Amino acid sequence: MIKNKSVKILNWHIVFVQYCNLKCSYCSTGFGRFGEKEPTYMKENTWKKLTEWIFADPGKNEKVSLCFEGGETFLKFEPFFDFVQYLYRQAEKQDVQLSIVVGTNGIFSEKDILDSCAKYRLGLNFSIDGSEEIHNRYRKDKKGCPTHETALQNWRYYKKLAQDSTVPINCSIQSVFTGHSSLMEMVKFWQNQGEKIVNITVQQPSRFVACENDSEWDKRRQAYLEDFKKIAYERAAALTIPGFLSDFSGPQSLYKTWKDIFLGTSVSPCGAGIDTLGVTASGDLYPCETFIGNNLWKLGDIFNGIDEIKLQTFQTSRKSALEACKECETGSLCGGGCLRAGQGDDIILNSEGGCIFMKEIIKIARDSYSMMKEEI
Repeated sequence: MIKNKSVKILNWHIVFVQYCNLKCSYCSTGFGRFGEKEPTYMKENTWKKLTEWIFADPGKNEKVSLCFEGGETFLKFEPFFDFVQYLYRQAEKQDVQLSIVVGTNGIFSEKDILDSCAKYRLGLNFSIDGSEEIHNRYRKDKKGCPTHETALQNWRYYKKLAQDSTVPINCSIQSVFTGHSSLMEMVKFWQNQGEKIVNITVQQPSRFVACENDSEWDKRRQAYLEDFKKIAYERAAALTIPGFLSDFSGPQSLYKTWKDIFLGTSVSPCGAGIDTLGVTASGDLYPCETFIGNNLWKLGDIFNGIDEIKLQTFQTSRKSALEACKECETGSLCGGGCLRAGQGDDIILNSEGGCIFMKEIIKIARDSYSMMKEEI
């Protein structure tokens, strides 16, 4: 059945559809293909085999998290929902808790898709880059047509379904900061849409489609930090401890760091290759989604098992990369950021632009947090 599997995997990054209906100019996945020339999607024999892997590790009442990302999953919504139903039946048999989140661009006309997502309690994370002007600058379909209006309408529709549901359903937003709109403008846009806390990530050069030099990336990071600092100090001057927990509005990264400081939370390192694996539409295994397409870090496949030597090599490289974090002044608030492939056979830490960027984010969050007054 499952060969040479020495890790206990409870988190899966699944690329069910390996192509996309958009052609975003900064796409980190190469329009969902991760370097593959031909589009593909996960066939029934593959997702049934993957199900064996998913439920091989968890014990009774343990939680398994599945994140569908990469290409646009709903391009093959019928086989996808077949897979979801199959997963739920297996979870019920083994008394395992199942959490499913799907990253989507929200560009489809069938409202039945969203109705089915609500029926199966699927969390949806919509990729919408703020205002119409900024979003449509980058996120066009293959014909070059704008996509903002459709994506926003579908997000609003699913948000209403989630709010009306008798069981908790997650409906979230992820926006990409490209430098052509200020962070403050993006936050204000989402506040006007009724979203108080929004995940805004910094556009990084794609290893598949982006063509820009390091100086352009540095300018974008610096612009983000300048706005982030303004927002942090403005919010801190107007909020209290612990009142910010309910009254905060702004970037998720600021809120999360403030909350971690307040609760004394110790942020754990990324679980790639430890309790997390990424899997392609054909069943190839990688430490997580960010390594897909880099054959150096292919760990095997679901039909033949994990290559233990490659897995051990990855884990050793991962450990070496995280050694640099032991004496870091960010302490327990970082966790090392995102692990990525380096230039050769090494692993690097690259949290939305590297350690220097993350240190600045945490310093701003700490300094602004210290300004807030405590409620008596």
